[in-house]
Order: sequence, then structure tokens, then C-alpha cells
Amino acid sequence: VTNSSICLSCDVCCRFPEKDSFLRPVFTPEEAREGAKEGHVDLVPLEEGYICPFFTPSNNRCSIYDVRPFDCRLYPFALMKSHDGNEIILGVDTKCPLINGALPKEEIESYTNYLIPFIESEDVKTFILKNPSLIGPFQEDVIPLYNLTTSCKVGSYKEAYQREGLIP
Repeated sequence: VTNSSICLSCDVCCRFPEKDSFLRPVFTPEEAREGAKEGHVDLVPLEEGYICPFFTPSNNRCSIYDVRPFDCRLYPFALMKSHDGNEIILGVDTKCPLINGALPKEEIESYTNYLIPFIESEDVKTFILKNPSLIGPFQEDVIPLYNLTTSCKVGSYKEAYQREGLIP
């Protein structure tokens, strides 16, 4: 969904206000590699905030772009708990310039329509089940688009519910 000319001029992605931001990238065991351990990445200080250690601010590029984690590949879409914490939601981050008017609404809708069956595929559902850390807390600035909880077969997210303290 991303337009590289917009992305390479953006000052939002890969930058974080707090060192322990829950928005920082998550590497699953399958994605962990040299320089990237399992779990949330350890952010690096830069000016008044922090950046991903794989991000180069001078050119706005990711040094591991071709093998970046699922969490980063999904952005500006995100998996999060519902406001009450009982459901899993696919949403879109309004901090992204693409979502804030740089990309026509029809293109966002088209990509969303592509993304939902992808997220609902058995392989991706299994991946999410095995890695519930991909499901972040509710965020006010993420627009809920799709409820994975009500769309899936009963019990298919049960393990994720239990690990994340959700109510099945």
C-alpha cells in the first residue's frame, strides 16, 4: 500500500517517543536473526526520541527492508486488542501520512480488501496464534477496520486469547 516517495520523506515510521514504546517492532522466533533477537527491538536514542536500530535516518531507509518482520510489513495496518480488550482488531494507523490524505481512500479500501483474506488465511492465523505479541494494546489513533474475533471459527484464536488475557 505504501508509496515509496511518501515513505522516504516521512518522519513518522521507525521513530518513537519512548524507549519502551509498545509500537516498536516485534520479531517473532521465526524472524529473529543476527542483530535481531526475538521480541520487541531495543530502540536507539536519537535527538529527543528513539529509532529502530535498523533504521537509517539520513536516508529514511531500513537496513533489513527485504527481510523486515511481519509487524513492519503490516504497517500502517496493525493488529490490536479492542477498547474493552475482548477482541482482536485489524486497524490502520492515522499517524501515517498515507492514511492522512496522501493516498486516495479508494486505494486504502482496496488494500484493506486484499489484506483481510490474507490475515484470515490459515497460515497467517496460525502465525498470529503462535505469536500473540503481534497483537498490541488498543490505540486511540488507530481506526478499527475489521474484527478478527467475530470472523474466525470458534476457538481458532483461543490460544492467543489466553496468552494475552483476552476473554474468548
